[in-house]
Amino acid sequence: LYRINGNMLLSLEPTFASYSITYETKSVWNDAGDNGNRIEINTAYADRLKYFEIPLEIRYEMGSGQIRPYLAAGILYGIRTGAMANAESEVVQYIDDVAIDLENTHAAGDVSGNFIHSRLAAFPGAGVFVDLGGIVLYGEADYYFGLHNIVNESARYLNQQAVGSSY
Repeated sequence: LYRINGNMLLSLEPTFASYSITYETKSVWNDAGDNGNRIEINTAYADRLKYFEIPLEIRYEMGSGQIRPYLAAGILYGIRTGAMANAESEVVQYIDDVAIDLENTHAAGDVSGNFIHSRLAAFPGAGVFVDLGGIVLYGEADYYFGLHNIVNESARYLNQQAVGSSY
């Protein structure tokens, strides 16, 4: 932390971060002559991305007591250190609206190729400093706005895995 003036602080705080992305897809093929006959494929995806991040943050402290709330804003640059994914898929065929389970599959693997290596974001935040004498504790909540797409567009259609972020 570098104190700019009585209320303003500038900090550079390298950290390791982990993010989870979950989403679901559903595909349905209907018999054109009978809506009771169809095939449904439901897939639930879970991606876990890991980064080494270097945030540059400015904080404005409010007050001067032992407990000091603050507002924050900053930018961060992150380097991806890992990307794993899981996919659970269920295929059900309906004949006259009677369900027949055809297939349940699970796939897991490294999906690093689906994402670019860097991450750039801006963020506002708020927190509180608690000064305990020789030790200062703080807690902070931030909201990150990605400044670019982290999906690797060049590999978007090359990876035919049924594991997260495949299109």
